[in-house]
Amino acid sequence: MNFEINNDNQQLNHVLYTIKRLNEELFHEQQQLDNFQTNLEKDKFEVEELRGQQQTAKGKLDSYNKASTTLQDNIYKLEKDIAVLNIQKEALLQESIRTVTDTESKEAELNQFNITVAELEGRVETQQQQYETAIQMEEELQSQIQNHTANINTLKDELNKESRLADAKQNEYNLTKSLIDNLEGFPDSIRFLKKNAGWKKQPPLFSDVLFCEEDYRVAIENYLESIMNHYVVETQQDAVQAINLLSDAARGRANFFILDAIPSIKTSSSINDDILTPALNVITVDDKFKPLCEVLLQNVYILQRERDHELELPLPEGDIVILQKNGKFSKNRLGLSGGSVGLFEGKRIGRAKNIEILAKEIKALNENINKLQDQIADESGR
Repeated sequence: MNFEINNDNQQLNHVLYTIKRLNEELFHEQQQLDNFQTNLEKDKFEVEELRGQQQTAKGKLDSYNKASTTLQDNIYKLEKDIAVLNIQKEALLQESIRTVTDTESKEAELNQFNITVAELEGRVETQQQQYETAIQMEEELQSQIQNHTANINTLKDELNKESRLADAKQNEYNLTKSLIDNLEGFPDSIRFLKKNAGWKKQPPLFSDVLFCEEDYRVAIENYLESIMNHYVVETQQDAVQAINLLSDAARGRANFFILDAIPSIKTSSSINDDILTPALNVITVDDKFKPLCEVLLQNVYILQRERDHELELPLPEGDIVILQKNGKFSKNRLGLSGGSVGLFEGKRIGRAKNIEILAKEIKALNENINKLQDQIADESGR
């Protein structure tokens, strides 16, 4: 647009220069015309004075007239050209005014456009900030969702683990309780005494008064296998009454430990060996039954870790009995016993106590399961 304005100004200057030049020519021609007219008057005066020179003067006059006519034609032409140039000048002035007006209008539009662009840039910047904020919020939300999902998966894994463990414990509890209630696996004499109202006292079996750590149950149970079904009674009379009931009913035989007949002994470790643990250290028993357990297990030790060729090593001396921790074998001064270990071995010892422990464990597991379910519901609801 500026280029068009400059071009128009150059054309205008050119026209003005042309008009000036034509005016100068017109002025010059006008002077000549005035001179010619002066000369014409002088000639006329001279004609009056010099009639004799009429023919010569007339020729000169004709010549001057012709020149005058030519000058008049030139003046007319120049005036015409001046009029045309004035028209062009006026047109150029109008075009210049229109161009200036358009320029001002374009500048106003450009200013308005710049204002609009600035507003749009401000809106774009605001929208960009809102977009970036939304993206950040979405990323944070996705991170929270991932964290909640990971927490839920972790809680579900823990819940499944706890549920499987609770089911296993419940099954073990049900099986153990069924064995106790139904006396499965016990001889007929024990089932008879358990249900006989004539024997008012119901003393425990030795397997029920003894409780042992999980890792040592098989070894202790295998060693005490032959006396696990012995009753533990207070007095000899209790045993006599039970034997008479069995004899009268012809329901087999039973064995009894009589607590009154068991002396209290002071036990002390006779072996100083870091791989042997006294069996009395791994059992739990009520105080009233401790003397019995001390008599039965005072010289019994559990092998914590096996040495190379343990079975081929010399037998222990004296009354020492060594039990392999997993129940594979036992040693005493007279010989060895051992072999394979069954899947259900170690389940008889401390069944009554184990029922209580299982009940507590199941209760704790169920409480933990409910807690985990609440946590999962809470995480899912966020």
